[in-house]
Amino acid sequence: MLKYIVLFAFPLCFGQEHKDLMYYSGFYNKNIDEFMTFMNVKPAALDSSNGLRQIVYEFEDYNVGIEEHPSGNDRIGEIYIFQTEHNENRAATRWKKIFEAMNADESVVYMRGIFQDDSKKQNFLTPSELISHLDAASDPANVSYGAIYKGDEAYYSLFAVKGKLVFTVNGKIRN
Repeated sequence: MLKYIVLFAFPLCFGQEHKDLMYYSGFYNKNIDEFMTFMNVKPAALDSSNGLRQIVYEFEDYNVGIEEHPSGNDRIGEIYIFQTEHNENRAATRWKKIFEAMNADESVVYMRGIFQDDSKKQNFLTPSELISHLDAASDPANVSYGAIYKGDEAYYSLFAVKGKLVFTVNGKIRN
């Protein structure tokens, strides 16, 4: 119970740490109602028009969303946390800090980095290649980049897309 109190004493945003994002990811493949109880706030949006539940929680500068697993088993098939305010400097700083922590996290394995700007898209970068591309970017506000990791049950992705951070947990790699 103390973990729940500590997590919500400071709302989850991209000013927090890797451990907080990973705490949310612990709900992957868990019961949706369990997650809703944990959140303890009314969702901003509920939808099940495609037969699967989708729930979004809106906070000051970020949103948390979950989608039911495609099997329709009342379990979470995807979790996403994304920054809603545009701030490329903050996004880049937070991304690098979380990226370093993810690379040091023994519960996940780095799969690949992705970098895209106006002239190129690279899909299979090592961590050092990814950082080199970021450091060389002439206009960081107009690039998208990220890393994909594999855990025991899921894939984790950490991206900065045109000045906004996105963290997802799901069962498949997306290009």
